[in-house]
Amino acid sequence: LDNILIKLIANGIDFVRLGRRHKIHPTVYPFAAEVVCSEFSMVTQLEKFYTSKKVMATTCHGTGHAALSRHSFDVCIIDEASQITLPMCLGALRLAETFVLVGDQYQLPPLVQSSLAREGGMSVSMFRRLAEAHPAAVTNLQHQYRMHKDVMLLSNTLA
Repeated sequence: LDNILIKLIANGIDFVRLGRRHKIHPTVYPFAAEVVCSEFSMVTQLEKFYTSKKVMATTCHGTGHAALSRHSFDVCIIDEASQITLPMCLGALRLAETFVLVGDQYQLPPLVQSSLAREGGMSVSMFRRLAEAHPAAVTNLQHQYRMHKDVMLLSNTLA
């Protein structure tokens, strides 16, 4: 998430980052809600601030943040969606009209500790369910950009 936000900073795109301080990259931290909103003393100031933002960034765990409770978005993008449980995905998707799930259904599934939950299907991500039910809606990336350059070269060559 923060790697994407660093690119937004470089391109002058305004956003607010929700989340815990120790989970936010130092470059992104000046855009964190706790920093930007620290001088607000009235709820109306907070409401005005949050409604002025076109981009609000958080992890799926952060979608319960109070700032999002009365907010809706045009698009919700979930990265690494193949590693997120269905309920966690739904928590984020409820905030948007359209969504994009990014991931690889053949890599790591969601980590589910409860054997009962695993038996009930919780270890199968929403991403995988949708990819299998609607294969025509899946688009494969043609180039890999985030890994070590030698591994990336091999991956791009084999693709």
